[in-house]
Amino acid sequence: MSNQPEMPFPINASQIVPRIKPKDFNAGLSQSGMPADQLPITEPLVGNLVVSYAFDLPQGLLLVRQQDLVQLGIPADGVRKVALENLKKQMPQIVVDPQGTDQEVLRIVTGGQWEACTLLANNFWKNVTERAGGEIVASAPSRDVVLYCSAQSPTAIATLAAMATEIKRNDTAHGLSDELLVWRGGGWQVFR
Repeated sequence: MSNQPEMPFPINASQIVPRIKPKDFNAGLSQSGMPADQLPITEPLVGNLVVSYAFDLPQGLLLVRQQDLVQLGIPADGVRKVALENLKKQMPQIVVDPQGTDQEVLRIVTGGQWEACTLLANNFWKNVTERAGGEIVASAPSRDVVLYCSAQSPTAIATLAAMATEIKRNDTAHGLSDELLVWRGGGWQVFR
């Protein structure tokens, strides 16, 4: 017999979606008193960002715990694939919106608070990089904001960095990281 609390709603694998969180997300939950066996599963993404998973329910998002994956028969190394397939069905088209006066910095717009999850859209970033003719630099300062620019433009990178810092500072509820990332070799790395 398990002493784990029951989920308050019926759950299934088709409800699991990814959520991007700051690296210290679980530490904050622990400090607020959440028992270790109730912490959501997370896995590293890049730099100060991790991927967590949530059940997207009519009542709202409910974080996925290890025991939920066991209950659903999903191996820990398979949850990202399940979540990305579900996200593709829910996320509207990714739109790119120029920002600032020089319009060298671009902003991802998806609606539905999925912007930060676009960091997981490898094909999208591969295509963006090909169209840009070289590496791109990006930042996800908030769950609702992803900015990027060409890595070839120091001016655009400086503008992006300033915008990311300002957005993160002002988004106390859903701020993520103002760290700059670079799409390199088919994945994200911290931009140095």
